[in-house]
Amino acid sequence: MHIRLPTREEIHTAFVQGEAAVVELILDLGTQVEGWARQLETQAMALKE
Repeated sequence: MHIRLPTREEIHTAFVQGEAAVVELILDLGTQVEGWARQLETQAMALKE
């Protein structure tokens, strides 16, 4: 599971670029979190077996 969090510079750049860039940054993070959740569910099911 690779965690790719934005750097402070990337966050600042998105802030300077405006609302659309900040929204995109947050949506990208949300997509990652959903992927991690799916992986954890799969691992939990494997452990139960």
